[in-house]
Amino acid sequence: MPASLLRKTMFGIVASAAISACGPKEEEKPGGVSKDEAAALDAAAEILDKRPLPDLPEAAAPAQPAPAPSAS
Repeated sequence: MPASLLRKTMFGIVASAAISACGPKEEEKPGGVSKDEAAALDAAAEILDKRPLPDLPEAAAPAQPAPAPSAS
């Protein structure tokens, strides 16, 4: 095997090994959220869940009758 072909082959092997090592370190889930981001989102959701809900004004308003259908 000529030296230039051997060098090209070795370079290809080393390059493919180096590129495959550059993959993500964390297992990605659908949605692309890392573990740290998921923990921060969970903490924010917990804070929001602890807040009291405001009184909804439409719950206190009387129901309106449905409009009559038009004759078209």
